[in-house]
Amino acid sequence: MWRSLFISLGACMVLWSASNCGAAKSSERTDVVENPPFTISDAYSQDWVAGIPEGGSGTNLYVEFESLTKNIDIINFHYNGYFTNAKPLSEAGEYGGYFLHQKRNTQMSSDPTVEAANTPPQRSILSLQEGEAAIEFLQQGKTKYYIIPSLRVEPMLSYPASPPKDDQ
Repeated sequence: MWRSLFISLGACMVLWSASNCGAAKSSERTDVVENPPFTISDAYSQDWVAGIPEGGSGTNLYVEFESLTKNIDIINFHYNGYFTNAKPLSEAGEYGGYFLHQKRNTQMSSDPTVEAANTPPQRSILSLQEGEAAIEFLQQGKTKYYIIPSLRVEPMLSYPASPPKDDQ
């Protein structure tokens, strides 16, 4: 009787500790803020495709800040399961993020520098809903996130296969 009790207690302890392993990981929540220390005046995404197969395709994400204080650093944009660096486009508070869609044909070579060009897209740690994007920013040394609830989607840009001729 005591033996079966100890075995049952031991099994319960093992199951409890195994179930807490996953809980500990999911409890490390990212710091998502609802009232960010900035104001967004415009935010949209726009898909693009090159006119030739080798040109690729991607999505550009643009965010224009109405007010952005000096102690805030915009780091990354998260969108459609990936993230990319946020690049300042102007002094007026415009930022852009550029997501390249994975090419089907990768560069295979014995030269490591050639294969280094095959960098895969970086997966986001945030799980966003359809039509949402997130801004990753640094405030007082802490990384925080703000989720843009409804990102406007602009029509796709289709670039021509060749540049226009001068006589046209």
